[in-house]
Amino acid sequence: MRHLRQATGQITRSANDAIQAYRRVSQALAAEKSHADADRSETERTKRELARARAGMLRALELASKRYPWADPWEPTVKG
Repeated sequence: MRHLRQATGQITRSANDAIQAYRRVSQALAAEKSHADADRSETERTKRELARARAGMLRALELASKRYPWADPWEPTVKG
């Protein structure tokens, strides 16, 4: 049970860190796009990479949610 609690804590911290990083980068990209001299292709490329990273984290969370068959399945709510 201790290992399960530790793993759950690590997963939760990782997810929270990812959420905060995603929010900061999204805000920075929006600010960058508003500048007249912004490189639009670079901001779009970064936005796509950010979306890929987000999808990867959601896949990892989904896999972790299925690790213990006795636990209720986690249904991700994907927005955007």
